[in-house]
Formats: sequence, structure tokens, C-alpha cells
Amino acid sequence: ALKSGKARRCKIVCVKKHKRSARKPCKKRKCRYQLSYHTTKCVHNFRTITTKYRTRVHGRCVWRRKSVRRVRCSGCSSHQIHYHKTTVGSKCKAGRTQTFLNFYESRKYKTGWVCHKKKVQVSIIKCKCNRKPLLLLDKKCRKGYRKLTKVVFIDRGGKCIRKQTVTKKKCKIIKIHCDPAMIVKKCTKHAAYRLFLQISYRLVDGKCRKHRTRIVKKQPCPPRRCPKAKTIRTKCKPGVVKRVTTHIFYTSHVRCTKSKRPRCTQHCIKKVKRSAVPCKKIKCKKDKDHVTKCGGSRRYRVVVTIKYTEVKGICKKHKTTKRYPCPIKCPKTQVIRKPCSKGKSHSLFEVKSIISYTVRRSCVHKGKCTAKCVRHMVSKKKPCPPVPTPCKVKAVLKRCKKHSAYKYLIEVYYKRIRGRCVPLKRITKKRLPCPPRRCPKSRTTTSNCTKGAKHKVTTTIFYSGKIVCSKKKPIVCRQVCTKRVTKSGVPCIHIVCDEAKKVKLTKCGGKRRYRSVITTWNTRVGKKCRKHRTVKHYPCPVVCPKGSKTIKRTSCGKGRKYRTLTIATSTVKKRCSGRICTLHCIRKLIHSRVLCPKPPHRCRKPRKVHTRCSAGHKYSYTTTYYYKKKKVCTGLVVPPSRTCSKVADLVFVLDSSTSIHDADFAKESRFVQHIVRRMGVSPTGVRVAVVTYSTRPKLVFNLDKYKTKSQVLAAMSKLPRDEGITMTYAAIDLVNSDIYPKRRAGVPFIVVVITDGKSTMGDPVASAKVLKKKGARFVSVGIYNPDPSVTDKINPAELKGISSKGRFWRAGNFNKLDSIVSSVVREVCTDMGKSKSKSGGKRVCKIICVKKRKISAKKICRKDCSSRTLIRHCKKHRAYRVFTRVTYRWNGKKCVPKSRKVIKKIRCPPRTCPKAKIIRKECKPGRAKSVTTHIFYTSRVKCTMSLPPRCTQHCIKKVKRSAVPCKKIKCKGDKDHVTKCGGSRRYRVVVTIKYIQVKGVCKRRKTTKRYPCPVKCPKTQTIIRPCKKGRKFSVKSIISYTVRRACVHKGKCTVKCVRRVLRSRKRCKTRPPDRRCKQPPPFWTKCRKHSAYKYQIKALYRNVRGTCVIYKRETIARLLCPPRKCPKTRVTKTKCTKGVRHKVTTTIFYSGKIVCSKKKPIVCRQVCTKRVTKSGVPCFHIVCDEAKKVKLTKCGGKRRYRSVITTWNTRVGKKCRKHRTVKHYPCPVVCPKRSKTIKRTSCGKGRKYRTLTIATSTVKKRCSGRICTLHCIRKLIHSRVLCPKPPHRCRKPRKVHVRCSKKNSHSYIITYYYVKKRVCHRALKSGKARRCKIVCVKKHKRSARKPCKKRKCRYQLSYHTTKCVHNFRTITTKYRTRVHGRCVWRRKSVRRVRCSGCSSHQIHYHKTTVGSKCKAGRTQTFLNFYESRKYKTGWVCHKKKVQVSIIKCKCNRKPLLLLDKKCRKGYRKLTKVVFIDRGGKCIRKQTVTKKKCPPVKCFNKKVLRKCRKHSAYQYVVRVYYRAVRGRCVSYKSKITKKLPCRKYPKCRKHKIVKHVPCPVDCKKPKVVKISCVGSREFREKRTTTYSVKKSCRKSICVLRCVRHVVVSRVPCVAPVVCRPRRRVLPCSKRSAYRKIIEILSKFKKGECRVYRKRIVKKIPCPCKRGRTVIQKTCRKGFRKVIKTVYIRVRGVCRAKSVVLRRIRCPEPPRCSRSYYVVSTCFHGVRRLLFVSSRRVKSATGRFTCITKSTAVAYFDCLPDCRHGVQKKLVLGCKCVRSHRNLYQITFTARRSKCLHSVKLMGQVSCNDCLSYLKRWKHWMLRLKVKKPKKVVKVVKPKKVIKHKKVIKHKKKKNRRALLGFSYAG
Repeated sequence: ALKSGKARRCKIVCVKKHKRSARKPCKKRKCRYQLSYHTTKCVHNFRTITTKYRTRVHGRCVWRRKSVRRVRCSGCSSHQIHYHKTTVGSKCKAGRTQTFLNFYESRKYKTGWVCHKKKVQVSIIKCKCNRKPLLLLDKKCRKGYRKLTKVVFIDRGGKCIRKQTVTKKKCKIIKIHCDPAMIVKKCTKHAAYRLFLQISYRLVDGKCRKHRTRIVKKQPCPPRRCPKAKTIRTKCKPGVVKRVTTHIFYTSHVRCTKSKRPRCTQHCIKKVKRSAVPCKKIKCKKDKDHVTKCGGSRRYRVVVTIKYTEVKGICKKHKTTKRYPCPIKCPKTQVIRKPCSKGKSHSLFEVKSIISYTVRRSCVHKGKCTAKCVRHMVSKKKPCPPVPTPCKVKAVLKRCKKHSAYKYLIEVYYKRIRGRCVPLKRITKKRLPCPPRRCPKSRTTTSNCTKGAKHKVTTTIFYSGKIVCSKKKPIVCRQVCTKRVTKSGVPCIHIVCDEAKKVKLTKCGGKRRYRSVITTWNTRVGKKCRKHRTVKHYPCPVVCPKGSKTIKRTSCGKGRKYRTLTIATSTVKKRCSGRICTLHCIRKLIHSRVLCPKPPHRCRKPRKVHTRCSAGHKYSYTTTYYYKKKKVCTGLVVPPSRTCSKVADLVFVLDSSTSIHDADFAKESRFVQHIVRRMGVSPTGVRVAVVTYSTRPKLVFNLDKYKTKSQVLAAMSKLPRDEGITMTYAAIDLVNSDIYPKRRAGVPFIVVVITDGKSTMGDPVASAKVLKKKGARFVSVGIYNPDPSVTDKINPAELKGISSKGRFWRAGNFNKLDSIVSSVVREVCTDMGKSKSKSGGKRVCKIICVKKRKISAKKICRKDCSSRTLIRHCKKHRAYRVFTRVTYRWNGKKCVPKSRKVIKKIRCPPRTCPKAKIIRKECKPGRAKSVTTHIFYTSRVKCTMSLPPRCTQHCIKKVKRSAVPCKKIKCKGDKDHVTKCGGSRRYRVVVTIKYIQVKGVCKRRKTTKRYPCPVKCPKTQTIIRPCKKGRKFSVKSIISYTVRRACVHKGKCTVKCVRRVLRSRKRCKTRPPDRRCKQPPPFWTKCRKHSAYKYQIKALYRNVRGTCVIYKRETIARLLCPPRKCPKTRVTKTKCTKGVRHKVTTTIFYSGKIVCSKKKPIVCRQVCTKRVTKSGVPCFHIVCDEAKKVKLTKCGGKRRYRSVITTWNTRVGKKCRKHRTVKHYPCPVVCPKRSKTIKRTSCGKGRKYRTLTIATSTVKKRCSGRICTLHCIRKLIHSRVLCPKPPHRCRKPRKVHVRCSKKNSHSYIITYYYVKKRVCHRALKSGKARRCKIVCVKKHKRSARKPCKKRKCRYQLSYHTTKCVHNFRTITTKYRTRVHGRCVWRRKSVRRVRCSGCSSHQIHYHKTTVGSKCKAGRTQTFLNFYESRKYKTGWVCHKKKVQVSIIKCKCNRKPLLLLDKKCRKGYRKLTKVVFIDRGGKCIRKQTVTKKKCPPVKCFNKKVLRKCRKHSAYQYVVRVYYRAVRGRCVSYKSKITKKLPCRKYPKCRKHKIVKHVPCPVDCKKPKVVKISCVGSREFREKRTTTYSVKKSCRKSICVLRCVRHVVVSRVPCVAPVVCRPRRRVLPCSKRSAYRKIIEILSKFKKGECRVYRKRIVKKIPCPCKRGRTVIQKTCRKGFRKVIKTVYIRVRGVCRAKSVVLRRIRCPEPPRCSRSYYVVSTCFHGVRRLLFVSSRRVKSATGRFTCITKSTAVAYFDCLPDCRHGVQKKLVLGCKCVRSHRNLYQITFTARRSKCLHSVKLMGQVSCNDCLSYLKRWKHWMLRLKVKKPKKVVKVVKPKKVIKHKKVIKHKKKKNRRALLGFSYAG
């Protein structure tokens, strides 16, 4: 019971129970064979694969484990294996099914480990063959049979094997007869013959196929029309060498091909003949312009241009003058603006008027032009902006900034300024607290117990937040972290140490050189006392002996140049080692030397040498050699400031290993030479030795070999070089063994080591240490070798160990060695010891014996010039060994080669070329192909074009490449792993794994994307509320659901279903009763672009729901569209160029064609097919003389060079171009061998030296462009000697006048004079005297000053600004005044200005004053500044003007009078403008007055409106005028007269001026012959011809005679005996006798010339024979036969005519009657021809019958008519009186031929198809035959044919006879 007090509720329920019957055993069923594979995770680098299968246990299919397999894990991640556990089973292939398991395996690449997929085969199951048998029947019949193949599949060992059995099946026999056909090939374009071809057919595979064609008949075609002959003449123009006349003519020719069926065509062969006459070249002067300048009263500038033009080979001068007006400066453009007014009177437009000035050119007669400034005014209107609306108030919440305490709610009030709302004020309404600031954490520090500290202090620093507000406005509140510090201390326990200092002293005495001071004290460190000690050393005093002693003296002996004196002195010197310094007595030796007197110098005796002709010399003479004494002095070569003046033994050790190239070794030796140049090399100063080393060291020269610097430098420039490895230690050992023993005692020994790499063997540092112990010093230089082949670079540790001071010099490369020179010299110089004793600057002089010679007069030797054979051997790359025979001749001075002849040529052995190479570029990551390149060389002989030709052998490089594409690595396909949507999941995650190929390696890339899970929305529902009784509308509502996506932060999106309802309603209609639709008439479609036909279509309609709808379209008929316009024919011609044999003419023409598609619906289109024909004409090339001609110019006279000129010709286009090359060779020059003393100067005034100049000459080559010449260049050698100094003199005094100027207020004179003064310098070194010299000191005196006249200063203002101090700067104004005669700046005013936020440099550049012109009666001066303004973005600098001064200006403007052009209400405005000065301002005043306009009288006019195009009449119109605002305006027009237009309009006179050149009569051609006279080698013939040339200038052309001269030369021949000859003159028409003439000739100018003719005999001439003529025309039915006879009367032959007989004329022929003929079958259509003949009389009077055939009807071809009579009805083509003829054609077979007969049956009505029949001939051939759709009425001339008779023909087999009855037929 649910509630107390209520009864229980009961119900009956069905409870389910079950019983089981007796059990029966089931039949065992096999489980479906299935495998499963499971893999475990990697444990100890292995995973297990367990294979399971299904079996039946207790009637159930249970999984059992089959096998367990252990596999090594790859380097791939586990999830890759997880997704590929599925098995892959292939289909039954080769009788088995294979099952695989996919794994990943890691492989190592250069890029790293990469995972690869691996297949593991698990099982193989055999499969059965279930394929069905096949039956295949061949389509084609071959030899009356078809193939029938039966294919059966048999199972053999699990494999499906195919078996075929082939049987034959007989084909069905169809009897078909193939008839021959006759085709006539017409005379097409260029065809030679018209061919009659018979085509025979044979039966092939049930079809009539073409068998062969036979030519029955040939008719020649009419000859082709060729172009007319042309003559083209080229004129002589600038750049044209010859005047060419070309004659072009054409001849027709028949050509046939050589094929079995020859094709013959007619060709027009072009022939060209050319003749050329050379033109004269004339160069005219350049054009010149002479311009007069504008200036003064000139209004024009005149430009005179002088041009030179070539007219018929003459330069003619043309002068043209042009006038240009001088430029005028017009006022600048002004812009006047009338802005929009504000307030109550708000203007609508803003007016902007621009006043501009342009220069206008007005010209009078004869080009006199003047320029004026014309004013233009343009005004533009812009609509003013509307009245602004009030700005709104905005509320802004300012965010919390860094450390700010509050955030504010601010109300911003705006104000409109220049159309924009600008913030005016801000009011804070509310403030809210910001989040508290984070302060630093608390810190604790403890201090240690140190000296003096009593307590151990612990300090704790902590921070607390606080809000601090500023006291000034605006109040800003900030959050501040306040720092608090607390300290706590613990007392320290101190240890007391004895800190008193104790001092000990050691005394000097005995051998002690220094005394020491020792101090000791204690300090406390932590809890212990530490002991300290310091030691200081001081040197003991030393007493040295005073004075100097002479130790050694040497006397002058044999061979000695000097005697020496050595003096010893002692000085105290301090020496330090570490911290200990001692004093020592050092002994110094001073060496001085004096020259020994030399014995008198003796030279050799003179000797003579005889040169004779016997030894092959050119001349015979005697030379005498004698010796002369000469004094030579040497001075200091290097300035003392740069040289190191110290004594030392210097050794250079240079590296010459293989790593250093020859050029780099030269740079290394140059570096050493630079060091040596800065040393004082001498036997007593610096001595030098050089060692080079590689594998073995080599001593180049030792210390004692060379004594002077020049000898050392000369030896260094020729240093030897041995290549090998770098053995530095061996070179240092050689210095120790060979050079060090020869050193001087007490002199520093320095070794400079230069190397480019580390030592390959041994330890150079150890061998350097041995020399260092002996006292040697090392300097090391390392060079970095940039060569990549060098592996052993410099070792810094090795170089440091070699050098003495532990540092070395390093050069970047061999080029940078020069930058180290000064630093290395400084280092070497510091290592040297004592300074060298100087020679005092005295010059050393000595006497030398100079060798000289004298040559006696030369005698030229006569020589026997015999011939020689010269052999040109096989040297570098020569092709032949040449044997040339050279013959010589004597030219009076020497043997000169006369001729050269090549005797023999032997081929040189072939040049050894480099070996062949094979370079393979193998497949790499990123390379597409593996390329193999074969490089091989072949030797080839090349000869030059020069004479004689030089042949050389060259190795020609050939390269062949072959490429093989690399195998592309196929990466795995992209895979997507998607998590399914289900349960509470809102998103599905898509993980895409992509494999991308990067440099041949597949790389894996993983991308994850989140997508919201789809929501299943309900389907769209359509609820229709239909029309019922009482309802006006039927409502249709569509309920649709769309998915909407809503996204939260971080891309978390959710999807919802949104419901949408669309309602539409329709007004309910009463259903109309069913009606039948009207069938409209058929319509024609339009012809579209390129369409072939237009169709007549009938549309069938039916009623669908009360509306008529098209359900079917039928095509009734079709018509051809107008033919498509194809492109025009194009003809292109190729020119005859180099290497082209034929001149080809290509013609491209297009023909229309209809193409239909094979698929349905069939669409036909008009297509333009392109055809190309080519015809060629052989080219006639010009042959040029390409042989080279060589000319040589000889050396002689003033010529400095001889030139070799080679000329040859080459063909360029249709012309021969001449080439010329010139090579210049210098002529030999003989210079004087002796040297001469030119100048000697003596010591004069002011000269320090006296000089001696000696001139010598040398040969030098000079080149300018390509020409080089040899010259004797004179060299001057200057030597100078110091002159004794004269007594010192100073300059003369001079006066300087200082005059009055702007700077100077007084004028005076300054006198400058010089006074002698002695100046002494301080002694540089001890023991030397002071240097003194006399110097001229400059002094001056000034005269009394005279004051200048006062001048006013130019008024000027200047403004200066100071920097900002306390937010203010001062502007000081200065002006100029005169003080003591000078213009001085004075301060006028000081102004204080508030500083802006701009920088000072901006103000500095704008201190200049700006002065405006006199506007509004004043001149203002401004100063530019910058002022800072605050914006939202920050502070911005703005330019500001500060007014400084105002100056009033006067008003000088003239009054103006302005009169208005237009009359308004009978008046014009007259405005007077006056300018008045008011307080320095120009004020404009206007007074406007009215002026009456003059009265206007208007008159009416009569106007004739003339005839225009297509107008019938011309009118006389009266126009009425009236005055409106001072103007006559037409207001009315009336036609008064009407005249008809003339048929022929009046002729209008036109004038056309054409200039035709007047004809010119040129001179007749002249021939001048120059005969062989005297020593002439040729006889000449000069022909001068004159041709007319047309020269045009603008439109006027003039004809002029041009002269041409042609010279022809013929070599002269010995005189010939000229014999007389006789000539018989023939009988002419008028002559009665035949004359025999004797011609006498003389030999003249190399030929026999006629000088006389005489008549020897006269023979009477016979008359002509008579002839018979038949008259062509018939007169009175007869024609006459007339005979003409010639009779001599008084020596003249006269004709007589005699009538022999009369012939009767024939009667006119009778022509045959008209008849019908059926044509042969052509493309499936035959024609019915009506042949008629008529009689025509010709021009000769004869009658001829002309036959004419016209096509009457067209019909289809019938099959063979041999088997019986066949009849056909044919409808005629033409409509005559709306009827067409109907013909009956009967075909009968007679004697294996088809005969036909035609009968006219009656007439048929046309049925409005006249327009269609016009195009019958065009479309009939392509038309498809259709069945007739309408029955046509057949009408006989008088009787009507019934329809039944016509319809009977349908039952016959030949249904195509009804072609004439349909619209299409």
C-alpha cells in the first residue's frame, strides 16, 4: 500500500520458464580457418610475436596458440608498431594466398636513424582455380573462315593454367560485283597535263576495295602564265659602293618526278642578270648653326643653319634662316581663395580662382613674330561642408599601468575644430583600486669578525607595499615598496699580534756589488697571526779611472787605404738582473781612420785591332783602344735617418720548400732586401750572410764574402731555390757549424728565420737553444700560406721557441710581408750592440782608368750572295718541317733575300694530347641523374690565311655526356589516425603522419588536429497545409536544422543544432478543365559561329497540370549555312643568302570543309583546312676573289716603321666586301755608343753644389695604338760636389701699405727688415762640440696712423638664441654701428622666451630671418622656432614664427578703370579702383558707375538652305531677329520659296599642284682609247656614260645628269700586219644593186682599225618571186584567187596583181538536235544533262556549231543494270512558272554495257522551294537521303496525275527514286 488507509493494488504478470528435451549429438562443423597475431612491447631489446588459430573444443570454436616467435626490436617507437598489427592477405595469385605481418625497422643514414617498414611472411595457403571457360570468335574473315577459340582453366598444384583449343568456322558468302570507274583529273594550278584515269576495284573481305589505277589518256594543259620581265636599277646613295642593274625574266618549264607514277607540273624559272657600275664616294661638311643672342632692343633671335648635301656626287650648300622671338618674363601665377563663411550667413561654396599668364605668339608677314603675356583666370567652386553637429561625450576607463595605485573612469568632453571633434577637457568620475604591487623577498646577511670589528652583525632587509600620492596637480598615486632594515649583533673575540716593523741592513764591501734592506712584520688573518717580509736591493758605489788612453796605432803599408787610431775611455753603467741592480765600469773604444796617400795611378798602353772582310764582316776597319784617367767620388747613398747605424753580424735563413711558389719566393727575397737596405753594410759595420733550406740547407754566401750593400743586394736578387720538405733544424745547425765561427768577437750575432710552415723533421727549438747559449739572438717570421694543398701551416709554439724574446712576427700572406719590414728592422736594430763610427759625411774619391776606342773609316765588303736552304724544324705544335730555298742578291751594302721557294714539306709527328678522362657523378641525395662525361682529345692541323700559310697542330677537346636517371625513393603514403567520437567525448583528434623526401631520405612529420564531434540533427521536414474549402492559401513550411559551432578560449569548440523554419504560401486556384495544347508551326534555327547547317524544328506540346509543356522536338529539314570566311592566301619568299641554294616561294591557302562528329548527337561544323605549296628558283651567287694580296713598305728616310698590308674579298649578301689588315713593324735604329759631358757648373752665388752632367743614349720602344717605333733616348747622369759656403746675406727690406677698407679705420705703412743672429744647438752626444749657424731674423716697423673717412655701416640685424636654462631661452637682437671708423655689432634688445620640448639643433638651423614683401603697407621680419605640442602619441615639434620688426612701406600702385563687356538691362558697369595709403597700408577703393549701352538695330535675313545628301528640295528661309540684352537673337523662321535639287550638283573647283621634273638631255657617251705608245704596258679604253638621276627635296624633284666612267685595260701586244678584206652588202627594199666593198685597216693602239672603205663592184639585185593569195571573205557567194608578180621598171621592182580563178563559198553547216545525256557516277550522284547546239558566225565569216550542256536534274547512282531493265523518276532542278519537270530514265543492259533513255513525264508544283533550289549544286553531294514526309501533287501539262500512281513506287526495291518528292530532295 502506497499510503496508509488504502488497499493494495494487484496485477497478473507472465513469468518466463523453460524445459529441455532429450539431448541429441550434433554434427561436427569445422571452424573457419583464421589466424591472429599479437606482439608484446620491447623488453631487453626483444619482442615476441604469438600466432593463434581457431579449433573446435566441446562443439565450440576456440583460439589456440600456434607458435611464438622472438624478434629484435628496431629503433622505432612503439606506437608505430601498434598501428600495423593487422595482417595483409593477398588474393589467389600463382595458386596460393600469402599472409604477412608489417613491422618497422631502423636503418642508419648520414642524417640519423630512420624507420623503414618491413614485411614478415607468416603463412601460405593454397587456393583453388574457379575461373569459367571462354568462347572467343574472330570478327574478320580470312580465306573464307573465322577463328573460334575455346579457353579452359585447369588447376595444377594450386596454379590456374590456361588451355586453348582453336577451331575454324565458315564465313557467309555475299556476292558483290565491283565495277571500274572513270575519273578525269582537271588542269589544276601549275598542272602540265589533264589525265583520264580508270580505277578498277576488287572484292576484299566482302568489300569493294581499290585495286589499281590506269592512265587512259593525256591532254596537255594550257601553258602557265609567268610574271613579266623586270629591270631594277639601284641608285648611288651614301653607303652604296656600286650602282647595280638587275634584269629579271621568267621562262615556263615542265618538270616530272622520277617515281613510278610521274607527276608533271609547270614551273616558272626565274633568271637574273646583273651589271654593276662603281659609285663615287663624297664626304660633305657637317651642318653648322649660327645663333644671334637676345639683348638690348632685339626682339628676335636669328638661327642660320648651313647644311651640306650631296647631289649627284657634288656637295651643295643650303642656307636656312629662322626667327625666334626672344623670351618674355611673365608674372607668376596667383591663387585667390574665398573661404566658407561661418555663422548666420553660411556660404554654400568655397571659391578658388587661379590667375595665370602665358606667352602668346602673334606673327605678321614674313615670319616676324612678337610675344605677349596673356592673362588667364580659372575659378573653381567647392561645396562648403555642412553645419557641424555637436560632439558627444565619451566615458573612458584607464587601465592600471606599472606601479599605479588606481584606475580611473574619465568623461571626455569634445569640441569641433576644423570639422573634427578634438578633446577639450577630461573629468574623473570614479576611481577603483589596482591589484597590489609585488615587492622583493626579504634578505638576511651576516658580517664576519675582521680587524677592528667588535661585533658580528646580522642584517635582515624586508619590503612592504605603500600608496604614495603627489602633492602637485595633477595628483598621481603610485604603489611603492618601502625598504626596512633590522640589525642584531654578537661580540667578536680578537687575537693580538705584534705588528711592529723590524729593519735589517747589509753593508757594501769585498766582492759585493749591492746592499740589501730587509723589513719584517706580523698581521692577523682570521684567528691566526701571519708573518710578512720584504727585501730591497741598492747598488754599491763604483770609482772608474779618469781620462782616455791611446791603445793602438797602425801605419800605411802595401795595399792599405787607411791608417787607424784606437782610444779607450771608461764610463759607469747600471745593469739589472731581476730586482738586483749593480754599477759597473765599462770601457769604450773609439776608432778613427785617416786615408793613406795613394801612389801615382798608371793606365795600360793603347792597342790596335784590325777587322777584315774574310771573317764574314760587312765592313773592314781598324779600332784603337786607349785608357784615360778619371776621378770618381762616392757619397752616402741611404739617408742616415732611416739606416740602422750599429755594428752586427746578420744571418738570414730563408725557407725554399715546395709549398712556396716561385713568385712567393721572389717576394720573400724582396722582403730580405728591404731589411738590408736599412742597414749600414760595410766591413766595419753590418755584415750579412744568407742560408736557403728545404730538404738540405745551402750556404749562399758567408759573412766575409761581400763588403758593400750593392754587392749584397745584387747577390740576393739571384738567390737559388731547391724544392723539398721543410727542414728548419738542419738550417740552424748549418749556421752553428759554418757561419758562427767566422763571427767578430764582441759584436752581436743575429739570426733571422723566415718560414711558411712547421718543420717536418727534427726539433728546431733545441738546435736554436745551442746557439742562444753561445750568445746568438734569434728573430722569427712566420708566413701563412693560403694554398689549400699545403697541410703543414705555421706552428706558433715552434716560432715562439726559436725567437729570443719569445715573440714572433706573422704575415697573412706573402703580399703582406712589406707591412712587417719596419717592425722587424726595429727589433733587429735593438738587438744590435755598439753604434758604428761615422765617416763625418765626407765623400771618398778615387782615380779610375776608363777604356775608350777610336774607329777608322769603314769600307764596305763585297760578298758572294749564294743561295741557302733554311729548315723550319718541328718545334712547339708545328704541323710540318719545311725546307725553303732562299736566293740572295747584293744591293750595294749587303746580301738581301731575293726569293723564297718551298722545296719540301715533311709532316711532323702528331702532337701528344692529354689522355681521355671519364668523370662520373654518382647518385646522391638531391641529385636527379647520374652523369658520366667522357673527355677525349684529337689532334688537328689548322693553317692561317696569310702568305705563306703557317700550319699548327691543335688538341681539340671533345666531351660526350650520358645520363641515367637515379632511382627515386618512394616514401610511405600519408596516414591518418582518428580517435572516434563516443560517450562523453566532444572532440575527435586526427593525427596525420606524413613522409617527405628530403635529399633522398624519407623524413617523418607528425601533425595533430582537433575537430569537434559531429552532432546528429533531425532531418528536414516539409509540412504542407493543402487547399480546402474555405482556405484562400496553401501553406508550405520547411523545418531545417543547421549545425552551429561555438568556440571558447584556446580552440575548445562545441557544436549545437539550431532549428530554422521557412514558410511559403500560394493562393488556391480552381482547377481549370483539361484542354488540348495548340501545336505551333515549325521554326528554323539560326546559323551559329562555324555551324554547317540550320535546322527546321517542330516542337510538340502537352498539358501538364494545366500548363502546356514541350515534351518532344523533331527536326523536319536542314539547310546549308553560308560558307565560313577562311583566312586569305599568304605568299612568303625567301632571299638568296650565303649557303642558300634556292629562292623558295611558299603559298599558304585555306579551303572550307564540313566535319561532323561520330557520336550522337551529330554536330556538323565548317572547318578551314590549311594547305601549303612550295616552289623554288635556284640562286645565282656572286663569286668574289678571296685570294689574299700582300704589300710591303720599306724603311728609309724619315720612316720609323714598315707596314705589311694584306687585302682580300669576302661575299656579304649580294655584294663583295673588301677587307684590309695592316701590321706595323719598327725600323732598326743605330744610336751613338760614346757618352759625352754636356754641362759643368761652377760654384756661384747661393749654390751649394757644382754639378757635372754626362749624356748617354739607349734604344727604347714607343707604341701609340698599334704602331711601335724604336727611338734613341738620351740619358743624363748628374753628379754633384759641395761648394764652400759664402758669407751669409739676408733679404732686402720691403714696405707694405695698409689702406682704408671696411676692416681698417686707419691707413699706415709697415716696413719689414732682416737682422743676422747666431743660433747654437745643444750637443747631441757627450764629447762632441755644439753646432752653431747664422740665421736672418724678421722684424718690422710701423709708420704714423692716419684716420680714414667715416662711412655709414650697412643696416643689418642679427638674432642669437641661447640654450634652455630653467625652461627659458633668451633671443638677443644685434645691429651694426660705426665705432672708431669700424662697423661693430651692438646689442639692441634681449627677449626671454619659454622653451619648447624640441632639441637645440633644430632651432640652430632656423636662425635666419624671413622678410616678406610689402603687403598690406608693411614689411615684417620673422624668426623661425620650434615649439612642442602634446598629442596622444606624445610630444611633437612644430615650427613657430616670432615677429621681430615691422617697417612701413609706401603705396605706389596706379589707379585702374575696368569696363564690363556684357550689357545688362541696357547698361554696362564702369568700376574705378584707387589705392590710398593709410598708416602704411595700401587700401583699395572702388567706385562703380553705370554707362548706357548703344541701341541695337536688328534686321531680318534671307537664308538659302542648300541641297544635302539625299535631299529633294532646297529652301529660301526668312529669319526674323529681335534685340535681347543688347544682342540680336533669332526668334522666328519662315519658308518663302521651295526649289527642287539638281540631279547633277555643281562642280566645285579644286586645285592640285604637282611638280613634274623637266626632261634633261644628257651628253652622248664618249669612248677614249689610249693606244700602246713607247713604254706603255697596257692600252686603255675609257667609256664615259651619262645617266639621268632624280633628286627630291620635300615635294619638288629635279632630274640631273650623272657621269659614269668605266676603264678597261688590255696588255699591249707586238704590232700586227693588217690585211684588207672584202664585204658583200645584201639587197635592201629600195636598193637596186648589190655592192662589193673593200675595207682597208691600219694597226693603231694595239689593234687593227678601219681607216677607209671603197666600192669595188655593183651587181643588179633580182626582184621578189610572185605569190598566190585566196580571199578570206565571200563576196556574192564566191572567193577570188589572186597572183602577185614583181617586174623591174627603171631599176625599181614594182608589183602587179592578176585574178587566176573564182571559188564557190560553202553553205553553213546544219547543227544537231538537242538531246538528254546521263553523266558518270561521281561521289554517289549522277547528273541529267540537256545538250543543245546552235550555229554561230565567226569574224572570218565561217559558221560553226557550239554545243552547250546544262544540268537539268540530280539523282542517286543505281547498282549494276546488267540483270534487267531499271526505271527511275527524277525531278528537275529549275522552277519555271512554279512548276518543275518530271523525267523518267530507263537503264537497259546491252553487250555488257548500260544504255539509258530519257523521257519527259510531266510537271510538278514547286511548293515554295525556289530559294532552296538555288544552292542545289553545293549541298546535294553531302546530303543524306531521307524518306518523304509529305505527298506532293504531280501535274501533267493538261491532265492531273493521281496520288495512287506515285505511291505504288514505294513497293519497289529501289526506294531512292523518290528523292525528288521530299523537301530535302
